[in-house]
Amino acid sequence: MKARLMAGNCIALLAIGCAPAERAPQRCPEMDRTTWQQRIVEYVESSTLRDIKGRSSEVRLEGGEYYADQRVGAWNVPFRLGADRYVAVIDCDGTMQLYDASPHAPSPVF
Repeated sequence: MKARLMAGNCIALLAIGCAPAERAPQRCPEMDRTTWQQRIVEYVESSTLRDIKGRSSEVRLEGGEYYADQRVGAWNVPFRLGADRYVAVIDCDGTMQLYDASPHAPSPVF
């Protein structure tokens, strides 16, 4: 009986020990305008979306950016691409998502 109980405890301990650890978001409050501009330009240059492809010379940061440290550890950076408005969400590792912020758009994710 004791051997069976010990074996059960070892299996439970092994399962707990092998569980993946939850990863905390990275922190990067020091990311600057130059980094944002470069990352957005790279994204636009490499994009396959016809609305933004080849328009990297039109990228203009608007101001109003903020660091969402509490939840995700990412920067929200508003910018213009010609007359079109977007928000780039840039993670500390450089991963970026782009949102259409034009008044006429329903804010689809690119």
